[in-house]
Amino acid sequence: MRHIAITFLLSISLAIVGLAQAPSPVSWTTSAEKASDGDYLLSFAAAIKPDWVIYGLEEHDDGPIPTSINFDTGAYELRGEVESRSESSVTDDEIFMIKLEKFAKEAIFTQKVKATSGETVKGWITYMTCDGERCLPPTDVDFSLELK
Repeated sequence: MRHIAITFLLSISLAIVGLAQAPSPVSWTTSAEKASDGDYLLSFAAAIKPDWVIYGLEEHDDGPIPTSINFDTGAYELRGEVESRSESSVTDDEIFMIKLEKFAKEAIFTQKVKATSGETVKGWITYMTCDGERCLPPTDVDFSLELK
């Protein structure tokens, strides 16, 4: 019985260590700059490790979770849609077997907002990343940008 308990505890410990060492192939930075009187340009930049990709903004029925920038309600007005500002490729995806927009190395997305100085824009980025052999579950990254 003691051997079973030790084996069980060892198995749980290894599982926890394995989860703690899950790959983190994408890191995000955000910024806001004043574009004109009352208008700001918000930027969301993903640094993507080699061999990994994230997907574009377009949703596909049989595809991965697309990248999306989501905004909490606040005292600001979104101007237009989120736009991609970096080079991507549209290719047949080996995993999903459909044509998809992919970003490798980096992805930059922008959103214009109308707001007053001192306002804070909050929300989250949702993205999914794959390396050609496996995909990680969709991930949410919170952001908070103070407009100056």
